[in-house]
Amino acid sequence: MLAWSKGYEEGVFNKGNSQISHTRLPLLSCVGAAILTRTISRRAFEKHGRATLTSDMIPEISGAFADVFESPGSKI
Repeated sequence: MLAWSKGYEEGVFNKGNSQISHTRLPLLSCVGAAILTRTISRRAFEKHGRATLTSDMIPEISGAFADVFESPGSKI
C-alpha cells in the first residue's frame, strides 16, 4: 500500500494532478491495508470457522483485493 502512495505522489496514477495531500498518503495506505486484511480474514473465517489459520488466509488475498479495490461497488 505504501508503494501505491509513492506512485500517487509521483503522479503515476493521477497524471500529476494530485488532489490528496502527500501528508495524508501514509494514513490512507494504512487504512487500505487494514480494510484488505480484515476482508481477507473475514473470507477465511467464513470458510474455516474458528479453526482458521494464517495459511487459510493466503488463498483469499486475490479475491479480497478484487472486492476491495477493483469492483464497481468497491469499499475504497
